[in-house]
Amino acid sequence: DSKGELIFYASNNIITVIEAYSEKPKEYLSYMGQSKVKAFRLTQNYEWLIAGYSDGSLKKFETSSGKEIYSRKFSKVKIKCLDICNRKKLVIFGNKEGRLCSVDLNDFKLKNDNINNNNNVVHKKSVKALVISRINDFGISGGADGLILIFKIKENGVLKPFQTINEFSLPITSIDFSPLSQSCLVGSRDKTMRLFAFIKGVEKENSKDRFEERFKFPESRGNVNSVCFSLNERFALVGSSDKTLKLYDLKTASENFTISLKTAIIKVCFSPNLD
Repeated sequence: DSKGELIFYASNNIITVIEAYSEKPKEYLSYMGQSKVKAFRLTQNYEWLIAGYSDGSLKKFETSSGKEIYSRKFSKVKIKCLDICNRKKLVIFGNKEGRLCSVDLNDFKLKNDNINNNNNVVHKKSVKALVISRINDFGISGGADGLILIFKIKENGVLKPFQTINEFSLPITSIDFSPLSQSCLVGSRDKTMRLFAFIKGVEKENSKDRFEERFKFPESRGNVNSVCFSLNERFALVGSSDKTLKLYDLKTASENFTISLKTAIIKVCFSPNLD
């Protein structure tokens, strides 16, 4: 929750909430679907929890009570990832077929109907990662095709293609947008993590707005599974299948430390109160 006192985790078809600081954590709430949970997100005000399932269902739960408020099943769709555009009250999800779709946060009405081939933003293979900027209208998706698709979210919910980046040789595994600027970290199964930054075009030079690679971090010995910015945007955290956790200083592009663990790293994140 907003104070960091609860932990949300998904297993099979259930999302469970437990107390974070109890010596013997007790189940606080649970949210249940009919098929496997593939992704879930809390809205910015923590009022709603949005969950996507392998059978193509989207569900909206009241966070405080666990009550299911709304549900819609999209036929012939297997949801792989989702994020919430709080600025425009949209849920955007990627599916196994490689398409990105936007729906209204309240009633899940389709806004960008990629399901029925009105496609603006499409991967050749399954969508593996998706993140929406918290400070502007950009979204980024990464696919099993190794492509990064950057799009802009219009007022009517349409996803307008902005830029395609083809710098990775294997599927994308993780993307994170910086909380303060228009930069993004991208990790891949090709063992690399790269930092991209938004560059404003110069009309006199006939250059367009674009994202450019600013730095390619040293290759890991295994797949990069998860990447994350610190809230102050000073550091980047990367977890890999080679059982290492690495912290990079983004001002100097240097590695601060490496921690070797006994198992592969699946997901990394920073504490929200990091100075």
